[in-house]
Formats: sequence, structure tokens, C-alpha cells
Amino acid sequence: MDCYIDRIENGYAVCETQEGRLNVALGLIEGEPKSGDVLVSKGEHFVIDAGASEKRRKKMLSKQNSLWE
Repeated sequence: MDCYIDRIENGYAVCETQEGRLNVALGLIEGEPKSGDVLVSKGEHFVIDAGASEKRRKKMLSKQNSLWE
């Protein structure tokens, strides 16, 4: 299951998936997660998909910039 991190609070990454919200304990995520990162499930843990995270950030920035045009 893929998801993106909406925010981090109380030791959990609050993630959004196509099915809804998912709270993932930070100890289950490899690396240093931050808001906006895309996570990929790898069995019992999650890894950050750096390429998908950057692509998503660029897409969101483009949407924000189009609001001001």
C-alpha cells in the first residue's frame, strides 16, 4: 500500500491513502520521514520513495503557483 505523509504527530506519521487515513509509527519507517513524503509498504515496515516524493512536491508546487496566475 502506498501513501503520503500528511503530518507527523505524537510519534506517528499521519498518512493519506486511497482508502482513507493511516497512522504509521515512526519506528516502522526507514529513513527520516517528513510531511509530503510518499511511503511504500515493504512487509512489516515502510520505505520513503524519494523519486515519487519529489514528483509529488513539484506537482503540488505547480498547483499552488497556478492559483496566483
